[in-house]
Amino acid sequence: MTTHTTLSGSVAQALWLVLRRFTTDEGPVRLCCGNPKKPPHLALSLTIEFLIANLELESEPTHRKLSPLKISNRKYSAIFYPCFRARSPLASSKEASPPTFLIATFTNSKIESSHCKQSRKLNSNSNKTGISGNCGTPNLEQLEVTFLAGFLTACLVTLVDADFAHDQDGRNVKYDGIIIGSGQAGNPLSSALTEHGWTVALIEKSYLGGTCINTGCTPTKTMIASAQVAHYARNGKKWGVNTSGVSVDLPAIVARKNAVVRYFRDGQQRRVDKHPKLRLYRGVARFLSPNQVQVGDEILESDKIFIDAGTRPAPPRIPGSDSVGYLTNESLMELREIPEHLIVLGGGYIGLEFGQMFRRFGSRITVIHRSGQILGQEDADVAVALQKALEAEGIEFQLNANSKKVEKHNGEIVLTVETAAGSQTFHGSHLLAATGRVPNTDDLGVDKAGIALDSRGYIKVNEKLETSAPGIWALGDVKGGPAFTHISYNDYQIVFGNLIEGKNLTTVNRCVPYSLFTDPQLGRVGMTEKEARASSRKLKIGTYPMSSVSRAIERDETTGFMKIIIDAETDRILGASILGVEGGETVQLLGAMILADAPYTVLKGAVFIHPTLVEGLFGLLEAVKPV
Repeated sequence: MTTHTTLSGSVAQALWLVLRRFTTDEGPVRLCCGNPKKPPHLALSLTIEFLIANLELESEPTHRKLSPLKISNRKYSAIFYPCFRARSPLASSKEASPPTFLIATFTNSKIESSHCKQSRKLNSNSNKTGISGNCGTPNLEQLEVTFLAGFLTACLVTLVDADFAHDQDGRNVKYDGIIIGSGQAGNPLSSALTEHGWTVALIEKSYLGGTCINTGCTPTKTMIASAQVAHYARNGKKWGVNTSGVSVDLPAIVARKNAVVRYFRDGQQRRVDKHPKLRLYRGVARFLSPNQVQVGDEILESDKIFIDAGTRPAPPRIPGSDSVGYLTNESLMELREIPEHLIVLGGGYIGLEFGQMFRRFGSRITVIHRSGQILGQEDADVAVALQKALEAEGIEFQLNANSKKVEKHNGEIVLTVETAAGSQTFHGSHLLAATGRVPNTDDLGVDKAGIALDSRGYIKVNEKLETSAPGIWALGDVKGGPAFTHISYNDYQIVFGNLIEGKNLTTVNRCVPYSLFTDPQLGRVGMTEKEARASSRKLKIGTYPMSSVSRAIERDETTGFMKIIIDAETDRILGASILGVEGGETVQLLGAMILADAPYTVLKGAVFIHPTLVEGLFGLLEAVKPV
């Protein structure tokens, strides 16, 4: 006999809690009800076979089919087909909310049901299309429903997971390590520690992958690539290619961006799922003490806690901004219509990348910057050259402008700024706040753990990334300093190397390469010229225009120049800036020279492939002169 039903309420909730707690990607998990030291009155055995597919449910409601779940006891066997209909970003996790419904097939275990076989076949076919199949919903006998509810509830209450230790009252779960945040330090650290045999709790309140994968590097550079293609298409005549009617389909660009983000995010989920000693908790983490962290109703304990909580966009401190409404780098990438006139607050890395991107999509762009130079940390010659390149594309700049208020008149944003020439107003359709970021420490409960913060809310750490609280480390952007994904990953390498491999790694004299992904790109490593001059060293400096680099000439992309700063007494490279096509790629060769502590003259005898952009280093090194 085979019957079908749709379960909801307490039965579905109970089943989902069992699923999220005891399923792995390693195959069946055999569970025994009851504490081994204190067996329950009714002992039941349960085998759950479940292979959960990674889901991605974003803006549109979606049905996607999962692999069957089989639950069996001595009398009944049930095959469950969990199905989702949700918009929640948590729906892709075993720690997510319960499914909207569960289609269940019950079969008397003594009878091989052809109907059940057909249901499985139909389900297999529907799985190929990504659409959930429904087996129908005839009534189920009350006895079987009661049995199943009691069966699942009993197991849920009494199950014991041997991998993770509980304290005597059964409320607190103890781990070898707790990691708060799944960014580009937390994720590799969680994997490395579990592979080393640790039991690890990974806590994430949003998507796996942190800022980089979800709202930073990955989506931004994906959309910049689309903007680059639009730029090439509009200017095809420059390369002898006639184009006409070029238009930008922003919804398609956003969809492509989302697909790339999903690809990387799903990869993170698979890496988390494959570790049986790694448990993912979805929720906000708060310290209760130096070794206790609360997530929802659960209290986790460990002698070693690692914070990779990241940062978020800083709100603009302009009267009226909250009522008018503004975009951040996150919300701007979700627009489906191209802004007519985007006003960008801030001439830093984020503001310039998004400003050029949306200029190439078709928006008018005005950048409002408080100081007299964009990219205030860079050398003036670099900043001026980049500003000229951006102005050549039609981007407008208002420097030395202090924003006083923002209002909305007749559906238009009106920004009032104070300049040396007096008060000025700028009218636009959208406002992007690219004025910095703030650390996610305000709701972390750091005071209860004894973790010291600096004046801006970043966690204070020493050169080994240890906080003021023993047994607690901070990694990534939340500790301040260079906010780059590769720095977060290096933070993981330092902590793991010291803690597990017995090394003595520090952040002292860490060489920090980075790139601004405008066009032309700015690749940077080490000191700027102004920093080197301030160090009172004797210097040699060389510059070389991209218009003299063969490969740049062949590509007809000759904007920018190369610059290298040398310690005149040791011939070691102190720093370099390459503003030019693929500058972020080329500068890394000079970064490797710094890491190797080799004199720049080594490269003079190198053999570079012709024709490549790196070949331009020949001209740069020949231009080095004492200053």
